[in-house]
Amino acid sequence: MNKFKIELGRRIAEIRKKNKMTQKKLSELSNLHHTYISSLERGERNITFDNIIKITKALNIQLEDLFIKNNKTIKPRRTVPKKIKFYKLGGTWDMKISDKGLRGEGIMSDLELKEVEKNLEHNEENIMNYFNLRLEKAKSYRKDVTKHFSWIKDVKKMARGDFVPLFSGDSSHYRAALHAPIIALILQELKKKPKVPILAGIGTDTSDIFLSLMDVFLFDKNCAPVLVSGANRSINEPDSDALVNFYELMIASHMHLKPGAYYVYNHHIYNGVDFLKIDPSEHPKNLEGMMTFYAPHGTQINLNFLDAEENNGIKKKYNNRTVDTFSAKEIFDAMNQILTVNLASQNPIEDEVERILDERFPAVVIESHALGNVPFPIRRAAVRAVKKGKKVMVISRCLVGKITNRYLMALINANSNELKNCRNKILNGQKLNSLAARAIMLRSILEARHSTQIQDLIDKLSYQRNII
Repeated sequence: MNKFKIELGRRIAEIRKKNKMTQKKLSELSNLHHTYISSLERGERNITFDNIIKITKALNIQLEDLFIKNNKTIKPRRTVPKKIKFYKLGGTWDMKISDKGLRGEGIMSDLELKEVEKNLEHNEENIMNYFNLRLEKAKSYRKDVTKHFSWIKDVKKMARGDFVPLFSGDSSHYRAALHAPIIALILQELKKKPKVPILAGIGTDTSDIFLSLMDVFLFDKNCAPVLVSGANRSINEPDSDALVNFYELMIASHMHLKPGAYYVYNHHIYNGVDFLKIDPSEHPKNLEGMMTFYAPHGTQINLNFLDAEENNGIKKKYNNRTVDTFSAKEIFDAMNQILTVNLASQNPIEDEVERILDERFPAVVIESHALGNVPFPIRRAAVRAVKKGKKVMVISRCLVGKITNRYLMALINANSNELKNCRNKILNGQKLNSLAARAIMLRSILEARHSTQIQDLIDKLSYQRNII
């Protein structure tokens, strides 16, 4: 019996069982006969490439996952530890059990944030200013990264540098008032030391927001990547997933990655703009097997695959542009100038029209039904907004699938009709998710980009991150 067939069959069975899927269920999802699946797993049948694709889709895995063992231990290749900077941005991953519940280490906790909010009368700008001042003093709190991560195997062989505990609480509290100072801090650090990778630990609840922001700001710049991870259970709890996730985060800092932001979790690495947090009640294991995380365009890569390819899977390619920095106040103000209108919300149409035309929001992201197919009142409002100088981007709620050939792109087509003689145009966000679209708008406001320059940024990001 051919060794390849035996190994492939064993691997299919292993992944199927890990996903708690029966042969019958795999047969239904792949549209292949159950006796074929059974004999395939026993290594008795040949398999065509088309059938391999059907099975990988049914198992919600990448093609390379069939040929790489997920339980293979990745070992550091370098004998010299990598110089890094590690920021703790929240989450339960290193919290300790106390008489007051899980408590973490950092310059601001849940309880302190609650007190600050009360004392500042819940004024978000004042909260932002307070948090920003605390971050500026964070250098005095820095510790040796190997001491904090003493629970990671071979950590001294992999990393050296500072561990800076910033926010110790639940990352669900993150919003513009907290994100803006964090983004400003990291941009300043990369501007100062562009070759030093920044690693971060954050709660899984808001990691997708942070990743989208950082990826959009950094993907075309000359700097080392930002690498992030988290865990569902604290390192101090039984069967914690923090051990594996943060070990592989350290490993990823040695890999040749393009500039941008990435999430390392459960043996995989995700592109920041193609990384979404989904509702656990929707059984995400059936979608992808990554436990509440989803990459709609399938851009995540198995870390074992990168390791097996001797880091040639992603080529390190720095650009000529240095990192641009902005103050926390500038970022905060710009964040509050962006409006998102989701046409699936079924709000009264007159309310949505009023929001699009609201002068408080110079930037609007419209999540349309199918890449621009919108009700006529929305189209008219978008055209009026653009003529007034607003930045208006349309994205599809249908992130994947061939939809552009079946639907009239009502908003985009306005560029060659009502807006034919207008300098500004409606921006085609294609299949970017709403977080990435907002991040593009944020950067465009800060850089004072006009519509042609914003569209160039969208197209470049979509091409580099394979969001097509």
